[in-house]
Amino acid sequence: MTTLELGRSRPAVETAAYGAWVLSVAADGPPEPAGSGSPLIADDGRLRVLFDGVLDEPPGEGTAPERVLAAYRRWGEGALERLRGRYAVIVWDADRELLLCARDPLGVVPLFWAEGRGKLLVSWSLGALSSHPAVSDELNVAAVADHVCLRWRFPQETLFQAIRRIPPGHVLKVTGSRREAVRYWHPAPRSPDEWVTADQLEQFPELFTRAVDRALARGRVGIFLSGGLDSVSVAAVARDRSQTAGLPEPLALSLAMPNEHVDETAIQRGVAGALGLPQVMVELEEAAGGGSLLMTALEMTRDWPAPLTNYWLPAYQALGRMGVDRGARAILTGTGGDEWLGVTPYYAADLLRKGDFRGLISLWLNLNRSYPVHPLALTRNLLWRFGVRDMLSAQVAYGLERAAPDVLRRRRERAVARDTPAWAAPDPALRRQLTERAIASRPEPVTRDLYWRELNEGLDHALVSLEVEETYENGRRIGAPILQPYWDPDLIQFLVRTPPELLNTGGRSKGIVRDMVAAQFPELGFDRQKKVIATSYAHELLRRDATAVWDRFKGVPCLTEIGAVDQSTLGLEVAHNLSTGDWGALNRLWFLLSLEAWLQGRSVV
Repeated sequence: MTTLELGRSRPAVETAAYGAWVLSVAADGPPEPAGSGSPLIADDGRLRVLFDGVLDEPPGEGTAPERVLAAYRRWGEGALERLRGRYAVIVWDADRELLLCARDPLGVVPLFWAEGRGKLLVSWSLGALSSHPAVSDELNVAAVADHVCLRWRFPQETLFQAIRRIPPGHVLKVTGSRREAVRYWHPAPRSPDEWVTADQLEQFPELFTRAVDRALARGRVGIFLSGGLDSVSVAAVARDRSQTAGLPEPLALSLAMPNEHVDETAIQRGVAGALGLPQVMVELEEAAGGGSLLMTALEMTRDWPAPLTNYWLPAYQALGRMGVDRGARAILTGTGGDEWLGVTPYYAADLLRKGDFRGLISLWLNLNRSYPVHPLALTRNLLWRFGVRDMLSAQVAYGLERAAPDVLRRRRERAVARDTPAWAAPDPALRRQLTERAIASRPEPVTRDLYWRELNEGLDHALVSLEVEETYENGRRIGAPILQPYWDPDLIQFLVRTPPELLNTGGRSKGIVRDMVAAQFPELGFDRQKKVIATSYAHELLRRDATAVWDRFKGVPCLTEIGAVDQSTLGLEVAHNLSTGDWGALNRLWFLLSLEAWLQGRSVV
């Protein structure tokens, strides 16, 4: 690992655990790599660039850090928003005594920093920093308590007191004793002229193809192929582009779900057959070793840099390794399609505010055709949960913020108290801290464009970073990067600027992709397909295995030891929820157990 050390001594690069780099940089000099695993470097005597990852743009001659250096020489800090790829990059500007530590626009490559013993340390590896002798491994108990309540308050925060995250699309600017993380890339339109029109929708296939081409640059790929529009569209384009580039055909890597409500094997086989792709098909639990998927995931999380968020990860890791064994140099997924091709239901609040009832009806029809939700539940959600309630809540908060801020604060305090389970943060001081964190993390009240608020929060949400970092670590352990064409900044910039009505073209969600896929596979019914939601199967697995896991772990002794939970109160609730099968409570139980396993792996007790 490279640790970036900002002290008064000469810069150096240290090696560390986890196969990572840790950069060392002196306050009066540039960072210098040394030893194995160090990033690439370019230096012109005034500027020094350290780079790790893959740089797609800007094109040109020379190594990736040399191209970054040339871009910085031309555009200064503005060069960062012109870079494309998957990377962590460090720039030292000696003339300005400025250090820049940037994470790629979507955060595919993680980047963390810490301070210890008078040094600033920077690494892509959370595990490397937390094990570094200069960095305290003290836990952030308030963050842990929020985590078990399914709350992730601050995007720069980790579960360690001393370690901070550089969020996706952000750069840490270091000048003297000042450290400031600022967003340098944002896909939102800056003026009405930047909205995509119906005539411009034809740009989508070109941008999507370019995103897939970037993923194919490593050679043959495997594709996590489900039966949904997102992964199927990636597979179709990847097959065509592989043929054009003279690459071996992609590998279709599919998990079979032995549950009638989520079984997509017929579509998975149909797509692979129509495209002529060799396919690996394995049942979910068989891929994870044939035992308890939940227990396998918890054993995995013990030596992970952070607690796992996805308990299906062992199965996908095994499937990815099958692809690597068959020659895949990268694994592609359809992740990101739901976020960027779909329209958030919070759009209903904006339509109600505008009095656009025709648009609201159109949104209801679209969601009814596209998702397996009962019409009455859909109506209630659009009109109340994502509509009137959010619209009124935003308006009330906006008014109180200006007229009666103390009333607004007390209102928020009561909301946090209701939202915090009785078993969480048993110490009154910690509960007060959770309240203060909740109030400090609340965004400014808005009365309009809740659709945009949701998109912006999605870009910066800490849980999104956790999931992306988990994907990166999984690819590292598989031996091939896991790449997501829908997580391409140029493509996202286009989709974010596309009005919801155009995203829903054709009267169903993901219309701009649906039409393309339906035309290529007319016999598979993609023109009328509803999204498969695996909640029922996930619920079944959790409920089946959670009691045995809870007994084996003897509850959550580590979380109890650090004061994040009261186990006696929690145990009663867990028993009740397991008997009733409450899905929301079971999902929270997974996060509790994952965090407990991670703490046990760190020998907290």
